[in-house]
Amino acid sequence: MIGPAGNPIVSYSSSSPGHLLVARCNDPACAGHNEALSTPDPTANAGQETTIALGLDGSPVIAHWDGSNGDLRVTRPAIP
Repeated sequence: MIGPAGNPIVSYSSSSPGHLLVARCNDPACAGHNEALSTPDPTANAGQETTIALGLDGSPVIAHWDGSNGDLRVTRPAIP
């Protein structure tokens, strides 16, 4: 997804134990290895099947599957 500043925001799952992760890129190509990273849901297996959209305030809204509890979750991460 492209954020309000024109740079990508990406939601994904860590390989193990499957935490929900979010990266906000500092430039359009995500170059430089200096992206803002966060773990908005550190529950194991909670970062499965992520999808991301922008809320009305420009913040990301992420829906993701918690495989450990069988729950669909919605998260609004605070990303610097």
